[in-house]
Amino acid sequence: MDEISGIYEDFSKIVTNQELADLIEDNTDVLVNSGLNKDSIETAQSLLRTFDASTVIDVIQNDLDIDRLINLYKNGASLTEIMTSLVSETSPVTMAKIAFKILLSSFYFRIALFVFVLVSIYSIYITGLIFKKSGKHGFYTVIPILRDIIHLKVCNMSPWLLLLVFIPILGWLMLVSVAIIARFELSKSFGHGFLFGLGLLFFPIIFRSIIAFSDNEHIDDLYEDED
Repeated sequence: MDEISGIYEDFSKIVTNQELADLIEDNTDVLVNSGLNKDSIETAQSLLRTFDASTVIDVIQNDLDIDRLINLYKNGASLTEIMTSLVSETSPVTMAKIAFKILLSSFYFRIALFVFVLVSIYSIYITGLIFKKSGKHGFYTVIPILRDIIHLKVCNMSPWLLLLVFIPILGWLMLVSVAIIARFELSKSFGHGFLFGLGLLFFPIIFRSIIAFSDNEHIDDLYEDED
């Protein structure tokens, strides 16, 4: 195993995965004529363009039984048979780990993940500000279920609507409607109108930020403020 990863590590210093993928692409016809499946070749190209060398080495060392695959090859197994064996005998947990490593090795995925985390943290922050403006505790925003209860109260809607989650299909569809209505009720509860509600529906981060940082006070029609 270490020998295989060492060979690849030395090879990766000479040829990058991108260059190897380009080489495979340029010789696709030759590989197909040698008996390889075209879909498998294209999949290999895609993986090479996604993986970086350190990720491949990590997968070889920790996630794949390379010795078994080598024995299959020495015993005359085709590439298709080797791949079938690999997929069938690799546990779902290991496959998930490999898939996650593939994603993390992608520059664009790392950027997307970073942006997602930032947006999530900011969303929690501005929701906390909105809760505070409504007389609620800001830390409620990090407590599941309680957060949803408080959000409905801020929107001047009954928190009992959350019980719809226990009604399969119909209740879930009704919860989608409740979530949409809540955007317009949130707009109304801070003195805004229908168009602002549309903004909350289609551009929630922007319009929730306006509520969080504006001077508009919460209009509480149905519930008394909580400490």
